[in-house]
Amino acid sequence: MKPKKISIIGVGLMGGSLALALKKVYPKSYLWGYARSSRSFKKLKKLKITDVVTSDLKELISDSDLVILAVPVITIAGYFGKIAPFLKKGAVVIDIGSTKEFIEKEAKKSLPRYVDFVGSHPLCGSNKHGPDNAVVGLYKGSVCIVTSANKSVNFVINMWKKLGARVYVMDAALHDKIL
Repeated sequence: MKPKKISIIGVGLMGGSLALALKKVYPKSYLWGYARSSRSFKKLKKLKITDVVTSDLKELISDSDLVILAVPVITIAGYFGKIAPFLKKGAVVIDIGSTKEFIEKEAKKSLPRYVDFVGSHPLCGSNKHGPDNAVVGLYKGSVCIVTSANKSVNFVINMWKKLGARVYVMDAALHDKIL
């Protein structure tokens, strides 16, 4: 799959860095970023991390091939219900949170069956935060653990590899136990 529209909720350090890297890997894709407030909207427009910035979830999610949740773990599950009505058939939804078993159970409960959820946990970051600190190479050389098994898992594994990550696949419960 070569995604035409990629939408990111949480365009901070992790999500912003992912957006910058995805622009290089999928140059023909349009990257959309979600801004919850007028302050973050203005900042994201100024930084030009994504091609489009919106505060409208329906506009963000509609027609997206890939939706990335790069928000704190405690808020990921809440976004599943918010985005579910707008997801198109065949869309892939991923998260980049550090806890997997709970998130995967919530995804299974809340997301439509016609989309694939693939849990991802890139082990990288910085003591800095926010979109001002996003860097294109954040994921290069990192380890990324993928915890889901469905028809889209190979696309997600290959995406992380294209970003320079070393990818390992494991069960969500084992991931949580180890980490």
